[in-house]
Amino acid sequence: MPKKTAAATTNAGAPATNPTITPAVMELLVKCTRRERAFILVLMKDPERNQRRAYEAVYKARGGSADSNASRLLKKDQVKAAYGALVKQLVEDEIVDARLVLREMLLLATTDLRSFFDAHGNLKPVQQLSEAQGRQLASMEVIIKNAAAGDGVTDTVHKFKVWDKVKALEMLAKHKALFAEPVQHVEHDVEMTIKWED
Repeated sequence: MPKKTAAATTNAGAPATNPTITPAVMELLVKCTRRERAFILVLMKDPERNQRRAYEAVYKARGGSADSNASRLLKKDQVKAAYGALVKQLVEDEIVDARLVLREMLLLATTDLRSFFDAHGNLKPVQQLSEAQGRQLASMEVIIKNAAAGDGVTDTVHKFKVWDKVKALEMLAKHKALFAEPVQHVEHDVEMTIKWED
């Protein structure tokens, strides 16, 4: 069996997670040695959180000694504290990211075109649009042309497009499992032979 190399372990730990390094987390990391910090960061980037692989990548150890040394290293107070803080921060980041996505989908799903016009039916100037309305807009275009042929008047036409409301609703419905996926029932002909015993 081919022997694992440091390059192989590094590739296995391709960046899949990237927690925010807050000042509190940084304070814990600086208490660790350079190699301890490298071990923690490699471990965080490994999707499988493989302690042995992270240890092999940083300390170049192999075999059972890498397992025992990695376990012992994670029990050191400064390493345990820094690694735990990073894992906790990653969870918090994922929760925030999920909430932001859901909030944005809800905003797009509840777009009301009437809010873009004033009481007289005129399109509101961009400066008067709220932050939420700005995020609901997919594009806006200003066209200067002669709308009524022959009248010699140059008109300014505003064209705007909002994001797909139906798509946003579908994504929300799927997230909330509001609609069960259709189940296809396939009928099969079954042939049965019955033998009567005397």
